[in-house]
Amino acid sequence: MVVAGITRALLNSMPDWLLFLVIVGSVLVVSLLGLFLTRRYLGGLRDAADAGVVAGVTAIAMTLFAFVLAFGVVSLYDQFNAARDSVTGEASDFAQIIRDSQSFPEKNQKDIQRAIRAYILEVRNREFDLMHDGHDDPVASARFSDIYHAVQRYEPETQAQIAFYGSVVGQLNDAVTHRRARRTLINAALPRAYETLIILTAIVSVLTMFAVVTHSRKLEDVLVGCVAIIVGAGLLTVLLLQYPFSGSVAVSAKPYIEGVLQCVVFPEQSVRVCGA
Repeated sequence: MVVAGITRALLNSMPDWLLFLVIVGSVLVVSLLGLFLTRRYLGGLRDAADAGVVAGVTAIAMTLFAFVLAFGVVSLYDQFNAARDSVTGEASDFAQIIRDSQSFPEKNQKDIQRAIRAYILEVRNREFDLMHDGHDDPVASARFSDIYHAVQRYEPETQAQIAFYGSVVGQLNDAVTHRRARRTLINAALPRAYETLIILTAIVSVLTMFAVVTHSRKLEDVLVGCVAIIVGAGLLTVLLLQYPFSGSVAVSAKPYIEGVLQCVVFPEQSVRVCGA
């Protein structure tokens, strides 16, 4: 829990370029320092006769790190896409509810639109800020219930009204599913054991490079530096994709004010869009 809080605090407080400098720079400095100490105090481990064995072990370690990292990044990216789809899907459901409810009496239309507007404003203005820090908003849940109540107060009479009412109820149920998915993904991250595996393979990948011997020390410095940058960049990628609603690579709330929803949420700003 503490680690998750630190990770989210880093994502929310530091821009990407600064995170890059801190993480990649730290890995690079520590790696070069480790190489220097290995040369000075563990020179016996750097026997050129063992170069073939060292190269093989290094290749295995780096291949394992690349595999573990790739699997983790793909998993996190899938979670990010799922979070984005939940937001887009929920917004699309509300847009369709507004369209289908146009066959309702004007009073019921206005009640439904007011309830949707209040919910979207709560989500955009407060809940997304709370999700940024790993929390959801109970007030938004209450606003969502108000939409249900506004729909339930309407009693269709004709076959056409019954059909559109059924569509509204179906879309509202879909919105519930998307909202639940969005709330579930607030804390989406890799399991702690998998994070440990990534860090462990990253460390081993760099450590094995300390035993690589060439005819030029500068070349060794460059090789270790390149590996350190790659490892640091991989760790940074994993960090940025943790928690879909936190950091600079966060899911946007923009779908809630696109198309017909813009007309409902900000009618005074939507003259050309809404035709009002």
